[in-house]
Amino acid sequence: MSIHLHLSSHRSIALFLGLTLGLVACGSDDSAGSDQDEESIAVVETTTTAAVATTTAAPPESPDTTATLAAPTESSEPEEPAPSDIEAGPAVFDAAAPEIIQSFSPIEVGTHRVNNLGTPFSFTLDEPWFVYPIDPGFFPLGTPNNAGPGDRDIIFVRATGLADPDAPNANREDQTGWPLDDIDGWLDNLTDGITITNRQTVDLGGRTAVRFDLRVEETFECGTTFCMGFVANRTLDGITGGVIFDPGVDYRIHWIDEGESPIVVVLGAGSVGPPFFEQAESVLATLAFGDPEPHPIDPDLPLWEQGLSTDVPAGRANFPVAGLSFELADERFVRQSDGLVGVLQRTNSGIYMFKATGDLDGNPLATSDAVVEALLADTAAEATEVEVSAESAYPIREFDTAPDSPNTLGFKWSEKPGRNNEYHKGPFTRFWVIDTPDGVVVVAAESSDESAFEGAVTEALGLIATLQTLPAA
Repeated sequence: MSIHLHLSSHRSIALFLGLTLGLVACGSDDSAGSDQDEESIAVVETTTTAAVATTTAAPPESPDTTATLAAPTESSEPEEPAPSDIEAGPAVFDAAAPEIIQSFSPIEVGTHRVNNLGTPFSFTLDEPWFVYPIDPGFFPLGTPNNAGPGDRDIIFVRATGLADPDAPNANREDQTGWPLDDIDGWLDNLTDGITITNRQTVDLGGRTAVRFDLRVEETFECGTTFCMGFVANRTLDGITGGVIFDPGVDYRIHWIDEGESPIVVVLGAGSVGPPFFEQAESVLATLAFGDPEPHPIDPDLPLWEQGLSTDVPAGRANFPVAGLSFELADERFVRQSDGLVGVLQRTNSGIYMFKATGDLDGNPLATSDAVVEALLADTAAEATEVEVSAESAYPIREFDTAPDSPNTLGFKWSEKPGRNNEYHKGPFTRFWVIDTPDGVVVVAAESSDESAFEGAVTEALGLIATLQTLPAA
């Protein structure tokens, strides 16, 4: 609860990470992300986003339904082309509109631009909305008062895998997947208990899209880790931003072929039901895509080398975005944000590393002496210098803070426009200030649980002993 990051938190990303569909259609072999204790990340931001991930808010109670339709059903057959609810124009991609880069922030009235899908797009709001955790290939937009997954949200995702239509409730290891260029075949082969209606071809943002409404009936046999899997967003060794469906919720899906990675737009009606679609489509009527671009994740590089949060195997790992390299004794979930690296433990603990750029008031910190001065200046934290217990290839100093002292002590690690990248100490925190040729590296071992604190310190000492710096990407 002490780091102000602009990325998904462990706690709320659990279901994103749970949708680990091993989908052969696109060569995906995704892992389930981390099984670390979901309370261990000290973050202010928590992933809430609709229709796809667990949130701190409970999802709306599913309405009673007794209807169960087998799929394919008569309603799942393509209907005669009908006029789209979404007017095609005159929306034009606005490359000059302000870009949305801040997760967990209100989005005001006006035109906005999104770049994190690879293919850029813009849209215009006539009322305030809210953006949830932004991730490469994944952009979640919701109403400010939504109650959780699938409740009044619009999810934009670049699909890298499509669930097995015969068993969309199966665990990752049992999935066979379906070709990403055959959404019609997927719809025609859906298993029983999933109702497809209103299937048609529409224009969306200047692209041709297959649109259909989907409802998982109450009689559908949900899987053990999610009810119904739909699409995955990442390949390689991690997955986030996958879309799953819950029973009793009305969804509307738009599927756009966009090369190897389709653009999928999912509306979750939640507590309002189908009337929400009219509100959402007033936003989609203003949608306009720019020139096609590939998925922003490079399939040839490990996710952690691209600055992304994922499981990292034991051994030496390079984090070019942060300019750091170290050895992990065991596999760990490592969270990253604009140059901060957090090695998470299962015990409400973690080790955080970053190159300090300033104090919390924005004053620049260019030297290790300046960082130390900022540490000692916070009288509430009662930081005291102690004998160095760490081995390091660089000059190093070590500081303890008072247990359960306020989290007023901290640093900025990036001045990226639109971000509030601040580290705030946890209830139990020890700092190391390391003077390297590539900048001042701050390492913080912290825990919210006193009994687990020494374990975090021990792991931090091992990381510091193998720490090397890299030219920042």
